[in-house]
Amino acid sequence: MLHNTQDEEEYYNSRSKRDSQAAAAWCFIAIAILSALVAMSALFGGLAP
Repeated sequence: MLHNTQDEEEYYNSRSKRDSQAAAAWCFIAIAILSALVAMSALFGGLAP
């Protein structure tokens, strides 16, 4: 019984760690896309008359 609860605890810990890593990756992707959009708009804004 104790072994089973320990396995469940490790499963939930690894799952939460994966979820937090995925959230960090999505945040990084969103920031990269936003910065690229800002750079593109600044570039095209500077090129436009």
